[in-house]
Order: sequence, then C-alpha cells, then structure tokens
Amino acid sequence: MEPDFMDPSHEWWAQPSDGCLVPLVLQCGQQPDLLPETSRWSRMGKSSSRISPLLRVSYWAGSSLFVPGTRKYNVSLFTLAVTALKLLVAWPVLCMLVCWAGNLGTTTQQLVDARSKKDSRYDNVSVLSREGSGQKRPFPNRHAVEQDAILPGPLQEARTPPSEQQYTDNIRLSGSLPPSGPRVDNSPTSLRPRYLCFVKDFEHGIYETVKVSDYLEQHGDDVDLEFVFVSYTRLQFRVATEEELDKHDYPDEATRDANKEVARQDREILAKWGMDAAKRVGKRAFWLDFECVRNDDGIARSTSSSQDVYRICDIVRAAHSMIIAIGPPANDKVASVLANSEPPEYKRENVTPWLRQWGSRLWTLPELLLCPAEYRIRLYVLGDPTEPKELAKRNFAERAWDDAEAVKELVDHFEGSAILTDLRLIEAALACFSRRQTDQFNKGDIAYATMGLFPNRHRPPVNKEDSGFQAFAKLSIANDSGAFLSRLISISPPDGAPWHQVEDTWGVRLSEIFPSVSISGVVGADTVMLDKVYGATIHWDNLEPEPYFDRSFGMRYVVFVGFSYFACFSIPMAFSLFTGIANIVLSDFMRLSIWQVYMWLLPLAVVFALLFPIVLISTRGRVKQPAKSRLIGIEGIVDSASIEKHLWGFNHGNLTATNPQHYTDEADFRALSTSRQFSGPSFGSGSFAFTLVDTYLMTATHFQCHLPPVAILECGSEGGLQRTLLCSYDARTNTFHRQAVLRVNRRGVEQLHRIDRIRLSLAPHPRHNEQTPDTIHDMPSSSFPSDDLEPIRVQNSATKTTSLINGFRTWKVEFLFFALCLAGSSTLGPSSTKAPIFHVSFLLGQLPGFILLQYLPLSHVTICTFAANVLTSIARSGGLFHGTAVLLSSVHGVLKGCLAVTLVKYMISWYPVKELPLRFLFWNVAFAGLISLLGSLPEITFHGISLTLDIGEIIFFANIILLYSTIQAGFSNILGGPKDVTWLLPHQKLYYSGHAAADSFHAKAAGAVWWNHPQSLSKALQLFLVFSITLAMSLTSQGVIHEDPVSGAGAVFMTVCAGLLIYRLPSMLFVVMVSVATTSGLLSVLTVSSFGFLEAVPFQLLGRINEFALPLFWAFLVRKSTTWPGSLGSVSLSWIGWATGQIIMDYTDNISTFAAQLPLLIGQMILWALLLVMCGRENRIRLPERTRDIFATTDGDIEDQDAERREDS
Repeated sequence: MEPDFMDPSHEWWAQPSDGCLVPLVLQCGQQPDLLPETSRWSRMGKSSSRISPLLRVSYWAGSSLFVPGTRKYNVSLFTLAVTALKLLVAWPVLCMLVCWAGNLGTTTQQLVDARSKKDSRYDNVSVLSREGSGQKRPFPNRHAVEQDAILPGPLQEARTPPSEQQYTDNIRLSGSLPPSGPRVDNSPTSLRPRYLCFVKDFEHGIYETVKVSDYLEQHGDDVDLEFVFVSYTRLQFRVATEEELDKHDYPDEATRDANKEVARQDREILAKWGMDAAKRVGKRAFWLDFECVRNDDGIARSTSSSQDVYRICDIVRAAHSMIIAIGPPANDKVASVLANSEPPEYKRENVTPWLRQWGSRLWTLPELLLCPAEYRIRLYVLGDPTEPKELAKRNFAERAWDDAEAVKELVDHFEGSAILTDLRLIEAALACFSRRQTDQFNKGDIAYATMGLFPNRHRPPVNKEDSGFQAFAKLSIANDSGAFLSRLISISPPDGAPWHQVEDTWGVRLSEIFPSVSISGVVGADTVMLDKVYGATIHWDNLEPEPYFDRSFGMRYVVFVGFSYFACFSIPMAFSLFTGIANIVLSDFMRLSIWQVYMWLLPLAVVFALLFPIVLISTRGRVKQPAKSRLIGIEGIVDSASIEKHLWGFNHGNLTATNPQHYTDEADFRALSTSRQFSGPSFGSGSFAFTLVDTYLMTATHFQCHLPPVAILECGSEGGLQRTLLCSYDARTNTFHRQAVLRVNRRGVEQLHRIDRIRLSLAPHPRHNEQTPDTIHDMPSSSFPSDDLEPIRVQNSATKTTSLINGFRTWKVEFLFFALCLAGSSTLGPSSTKAPIFHVSFLLGQLPGFILLQYLPLSHVTICTFAANVLTSIARSGGLFHGTAVLLSSVHGVLKGCLAVTLVKYMISWYPVKELPLRFLFWNVAFAGLISLLGSLPEITFHGISLTLDIGEIIFFANIILLYSTIQAGFSNILGGPKDVTWLLPHQKLYYSGHAAADSFHAKAAGAVWWNHPQSLSKALQLFLVFSITLAMSLTSQGVIHEDPVSGAGAVFMTVCAGLLIYRLPSMLFVVMVSVATTSGLLSVLTVSSFGFLEAVPFQLLGRINEFALPLFWAFLVRKSTTWPGSLGSVSLSWIGWATGQIIMDYTDNISTFAAQLPLLIGQMILWALLLVMCGRENRIRLPERTRDIFATTDGDIEDQDAERREDS
C-alpha cells in the first residue's frame, strides 16, 4: 500500500544533518505485510544486505576457519586445507572484484576517517527553533496553529468553566476563579483563617461565622483566636445549601427533597460537633469549610472561588486541635429518607470502614499530617452514644489507611521523630496522595495537596489552568530546583501509568536515581524544558555495512591497504583513462605503450588480490571500534546474528542481545531474541516491537512501545547503569515524548552530544484527532525567553499534493537516467553491429544475466557487468590477434546481453509505467540519434591545429569515468533499487519505489487477465506471439540509415513527440506502436522497390523509425506483465526475435526483395490485429477494483491514479 504522507496522523521528524522535517519511514526486520497496520509511519520493508561482493567471497573462502557467534578461529590442517582450496577456486573472481568492481570493499574517505580524529560521536539531536524552522521545513503540511496561540504568555486557549459538581467532594473550586493570581502575601492574614465560627451560646448551640479581620478590630489583637478544625468527607456528609441543591439536577423532586433534608441534618450535626469539640478544649471557635470558606460576598456555600481553598493546609497548621467526623455514606442516608426507613444504625464494627472511607479521600490525609501533634485527635462517630474517642496522630495510620506503612513515614516526619529529606518527602507524599480518591475540581489536586505540606514561601503561585503535572513540576522546581522532577522523568513506569505513579519497572526508588540533566522550566501541560542533556539520533533507514577498517586497525594495516589500493585500483584506473585518451586522439603508439606498462604491473595486482582477503580474514576476530558511532532502529524483533551479518558480513558475536522487559529471564529472552517473527503487540494497546542497534556499545536491544523513538536522552543513572529515554518526536509542537526507558551499561557519555532546550513530555504521543489545546499551545515559563519555547509554527494542511511531490523528487534520479543511457549506449539495440556472432553472443548473455538478477542484488550485478564491459572494451582496443579479437568480441556480446537485461530491470525498478515509453525511446533511439548528430560535427581548427573528435570514444571515456567514480564512492551505496541506495531520503525511497513499474507487479498478479487468466491463450502461444511480432519487425527494417545526421535529428524529434503523446495519453501506446511498426514496414517495402523520392529530406527524417517500435513494445510488455521476471523474460524474447531477424538478413538476400517484404508487412499487420483482439478480450473481463487502479488501461487510470486511491481510502 502506498504511504500517505498527507495523512494528518503521519509522524515527521527532524533530520540531524540539516534539521529539515521529513516523514517518518522505518526499515523492517521482515516484510511489512506481516506487521500490524499503522498510519503513524511508513515502512520501507525488509532491508537487503549491502555487504560488498569482495567481503562475501572472502567470507565464503574463510568460513571454515570461523566459529559462528564467536571471535575464535578453528585452526586445523583440515580447515586450512579447505580454506586454501576455496581461495584457489575464488582467485579469479577475487582478481576481478579487487581490481575492477570491489574497490577493496572500502573507500579512500573511509580509510582516512579510520585513522583521523574526525568526530566519531553519534549524530546529534536536531532541536528546531523559531529562527530556523521556517527555512528548514520543506514539507509544510502539518497542523494549522493560529498566531495568537504561540505568543508568549499563559495558555491562550479558551476553556469551558467547569460546572459546580455533585456535592461529594471536599471544598470545591468554582469556575469563576481567575486563571492565575499573585502569591499570597506572607502577612499575619495568611497565617490564620479569614473566617471562623464563634460560639455564642454553648447551651443552646448558637454560633456565628465572623470575618477574622473584623473580629480583631472589634476585640483587639490579643484576643484568643485558637480554634478547632473539623475534618470530614463529603462522601459521608451532605453540606450543600438549599439554593445549591435547587440548581442541581435530580431525577425527581422527592430525591431533591431527600437531599435537602439530609444536608440540613448533616450541617447541623457537624456544627454541633464543632461546638462540642471547642467547648471540650476551652475554646470558643471552630472551623468548618462550608461555613468559613467564602467568596467576597461573604455568603456561605459549599463551593467557593476563594483562594482559601488552597490555604486549608495553612489553616490546619494554625488550628489548636482537630476532630474527625465520620458516619455512614450520604447516599445511604438519602436512600433511607426516600424509603421512609430509619437511617443506618451505628455499629461498632462499622467504625473502621467509615474511618477508612474518610482516610481514602485525597484532602483528608494532609489535614491529619499537619494538625498539631500536642493534642490528641477526637473521633466523632454518627450515632455513637459514647464520648468521642481520643487517638494520637501516630496511631491513626494503621486504622485509617490501607497503606499504613507509607502514611506512617509521613506522620513520623511531621511529628519530628524521623525527618525526611525534601526529596524523600516529595516522593513519599506523591506516592501516598496518588493512591487517594478524589472527585477532582482541579487537574492539579495531587500537586496542590502535596504543595500544602511545604512552607508558604516554597509554594509556586496557584494557576487554575495548570495541569497536575504542571503544578507538581513547578513545586519541584521551587523546592529542589527540579531534582525530584529530573528523577521522575527517568523512571520506567508501567504502560499507561499516569505521571504521578512513581513505580519503576525495575523496582528502583526515585531517591536511588542520580539525575544528569537540568530542568529549566515548565513549558506545557505535560512538558518540561531540559538543558545539559546528553542525546543522540536514532536512524531508521541506514542499516549500512560498517567500514572494513575501523579505529582498532594499526598503521601496518593502513599501509598495506594503501599500497593495495594503489596497485589494484589506481593503476587500472590510470590505465583505463590513458587508454580512453589514446582512443580519442587515435594514437596507436600511446595505446601500445600503455598496454606494455600495464602487463608488467598486472601480476602485482593479481598478487594483492589474493593477499587482501587473507589479511581481511585475519583481522575479523578483533573487537570492533567503529569509526562512527551509530544508533540504528529496526521495526520488529531481529536477532543479533542477522544484524551482524548486515553490518560486518559474518556473525562473530560482536553484538550482545538485550531485552529490557525480561532482562532477568535469560531463557525466555533467548527464545525471544532468536525469533524472527512478530505477530503483534504483546502488551499494551497499540504497542509495537522494535530493535535498537548500538554500534558503539555493540548491543541489539529489543523493546516495545507505541511509536518508534527517534532520539535517546541520557537523563540519569542508578546502580552503575545509565537511564536512557527513548523518545518519539511530535513535529507539531517540537516536543519529544518518552516512549520507553532502558538501563544501559554505557561506557561513558563521550560519544553523545550535549543538548539544550529539549522539550520533553511525559504524556502519550498524541494523534492528530487526539490533539488537545494543552499539547498544541504551550505556556512558556516566565523564567526564560519565549522565543526558544515557541512551538514550531506550521502551515495549513491543505497544501496541494503537487508541492509535496515536488519535495520528494530529486534531480539525482534524472542524472541516474542519463548514466543509464550512457552505460547502455550501443547496447540495447542489436543494430549496433552487423556481425552474426555478436547477435548470437548477445542473446546467450541474457540467460546468465537473468539468473544473476534472480539471486544477487541489483547493485552487485550492475557493477560487475558494467566493469566487465568496460574492461573488455579496453582489451579489444589493444591491437590483438584476429582469433583473440573474435573471442573477445563474443565475450563482449555476452557481457552486453547481461548488461542489457540488468539495465532494463533498472528502468522498471525506478520509473513509473507511465514514463517507460518516453524513457525507452530516449534510451534506445534519441540517445543514439544524438550521438549521430554529434558525430557529424565538422573538424575543429585551433591555432592551426586540426582536431577531430570521435564521439564514440568520448562516450567510452565517459563510461570509464562513470565506472571509477561509482567504485570510488562505494557502489553498494550508489547502485541498486530506490530502497537500496543511500543518496535518497527514506520518504523519497518510498516515493520512487512506490511509483515504479516494479511495484505494481504484485497488485496486477491478483487480477491479471491477459497473461495468467485461465480463459486466455496458453503460455506457449503468448510467447510465440511476442517472438513473431519482433521477428517480423526485424525483417521489415530495410530502410534504416544508422549514421546519417538527418535521421539522427529526426530520431530526437520523433522521440520527443511520440514520448510526450503517450505520456499524456497512455491509451495511445498501442496505436502509436502499431503505427510506427507499420510505417517502418511500408518504408522497407518502398526501399527495396528503389523509389528515388525516399532520398528526400522528409523521408530521411524517418530513417530510424524502425527503431521506435521495439522500445514501445518493451513498455507494452512491462505494462502487461505481472512479475518482474516475467517482464524481463518478455523483453528478452523480443530481443531474440529481433536478433533472429538480423541473423537471417545477414545470411540471405532473399528477404530484401519486394516479394518478401510485402508478405512480411501483411503478416505483421495480422499479428498486430491478433494482439488487438487479445487486448479486447482482456478489457471485456471485469478486473478487481484495486487491480484496475494499478493495471490502468485508460488515460484517467494512469493520470489520476494517486487521486483515485486517496478518494477510495
């Protein structure tokens, strides 16, 4: 399935090389069809090995000496004998690979890098900023972010004020609270409540809620303001006023009335207990939240927008003592009223469950921790006829909480018996509070409850818009400069755990982690800004082989390789270049001298061709020290042995397999690491399996997460192990999201780059349809400039598809086409020579070429056949004897046949079906015509010196340059299909491979009609038809003028016209093909009839028209084929037919007569008619929808193929 980079859910990432945002594309350990489907990223498929042929042959020869999986040698007389025999057998191949095609398996740059002090660290993590993001985003189809949303300041998005909820919480925060407010001043007012309930008459139970400031003005500053704090939970007591209950939705009025009755009773009982508690300690004041937390209007409600909501912990600290009120759940009391039954009776065994229900609430824990310890806490139980029970604070933990041990640690701290450090206090408080239940009126409940345990000066300002993580992060920064938060981001929580869950996968406590990063601020609802963090980029597309020679090689090896390089590469290159120059200037003396010099140096190159594999084998057992550290990601579970073969060509046990999920279970892990299959996520919804290869640490780590990480961040250490965060990247917000955490035994961090201004989020990586305002519009911290915190501004996602495609296209692919034309000049047409032996050899060479392409990578076959062609051409120019020249001519024909098949596969692997007619025409017709035009250039005279240029020799010289430049740069990285080369970006690889003709073969195979349909003609008849048509075309090609410049110009002109016509109207291919073939046959009939008007210029322009039909027929055969072997077989069969016709014409003159040409032309027209009937039969059979989209037979199917696919999806 073609990737849809326009899908809003598709992830993008920033390249470390230039910071440009590109689509996220992954290489896989197996075929993408076997992996779970996803739209978040694209897949390139299983990576093919790019180990050079020289190393493959060397390992084949030395495999008997190696012990797989180890660096040990198995040295014995038998293994030495077997190795020597293999070297002897492989010697001829090694000679060619070392001297011509292998380039010693390395490059000059790699040799220099292995010994130089070039930066060998991992690639840096690209951090986009506002200044550079605009120029570095060539694919701007991401989310639209409004200008106002990224301005400095608090969160800009509008929020719907939360409605007043059911009255089951502790004190509520209504929606009218301003988004943020100033810090509460450190004044006497902040040290005491704003309102208190003062008892006027204990006997009659009369009290009055008074504003403390007014009470002080009336009675003076020395008045006793000590009070009793009443703690309860609204799960057990209904305290809303009748006005509030009237606004609440109930199923019926009876329920509303029942709630009013229960609320009235509960308010009375809580006030009664407050007055009783104050009387028992000799005080006149008590504090009840629904009475004393009021808005500016002074009216008592159960909800409030007052800042007193966040000062309840200060009120508890200022209290004289505290009482706890418990009873049956309020809902049970409402139900009894509705049922006209008695309320739940008091039973002694209910006291502990009621007390635990009180203790399960979030806000009751800090009330107990902060209440004064010098007085015991009285427990009031609804319905208990006895006196209130007095309990010491230290004894409450076991009775009131299930997590008594954890709460006891906090109780001991606030009683002063076991003081905790700030770090441990935050950790213990967060652990306890996160277990508590609450009906949140604010997302920061847990953080604000924790905040209340700290002094007022250590609390950040309250911001209603803050998320829980934001509030807690600000608290951590204010108290320990973010040390706790630095540890929090380093833990490995269970999958799907909230941010406040501090449980670690490996059971490590936060206090045991030593952070190595600095948190400089909070920049979003779940995002912090990291400074001084060590990081590196993970590459998901470059499973390239490691250089042969790394930093572990001594100087003696470099000297040997340098001398070998000179003998095996530089000398042949110089010989080839000078031979090409000699051919251009037509100097026989220079050509002969070069041959004599090279014949003396050739034995030296042959000796080094044998010595080099021996040296290479002898160095394979050493510990690797890569010249460049790399992090390589692969989707799926891939065993370390397979990865090592891709990197070094053999499994020497260099890589150590690790598994963070089962790091202690070696047996289970071995079973996992040796498995190459992956059937789906094993834990968590939507998780995928990945493999991370570290070439510096020599590890292959298997892990699972929801999105592929693109970077690692070293954030801390514990127990001698580094905590490595694997982070995905959200290009919409320029934010990294923690996906997984690894424990790495890293040998220092000198190979990592230190990075600042990293935006890290602990929230799950959002999808497009899950994007929330909090994650798109982040609030920068006021402590640093907003320019660095601004999320990357993105453009509207309605950008046209054409602009995206233009970003995918590259001029390098067109340069590749020019190189193919150059390499295939005088190759694709048997008309390049009239020697019958060449035609026979050319046909014989297609069979080995076809077999090699079946079993070897395209890059290896290409470089070997092309180098052999160049070498043979050089040898043929050396003035050889006649017998040797004939033999080399035959060998050259075989090699050209191999190269021709290889180049055809190149064409169908790179270019779309729609472009093949134009490219085949330019390749086989226009390029040859252009050469004819250039060959007719007049003699150039400069300062009395005449210079005649031989275009053929210039092209030969250009082929030499092309060959050696390819070898010098590393042919394994330059040659191959779109997914094999390294000069394309991953998304470009998918684009070109997805649009190439070869990609449509698998889809057409399911619905192919003409070639494989059961009701169609037999295979033998199909092959016979291809052979017969090309044979007839070859026999009716009498009117060709190959070297005439006029016909060359006509070839170029007609190529452009015919190619553009078929490109714009693909359904015209058959019509143009038949018209060209028929016209060529008609001209042949007129030519043998000796008509004089054929010498006119208009007819000379048509001199090469017979060469047009064959390339068009190739394009037609490729379009109709269902597999690439089938397409190559059909093209080869067309060559056989054409070459057979040329051989027949060379051996007899009876064909070049009017009596023969006219029947041949008629027979050819009958064959075309038969082909037309078969095409009509195909069109009458209904194809599957998907097949019709790809197997296009109409103009719209070809031109609008991509648009139709998007509409269908």
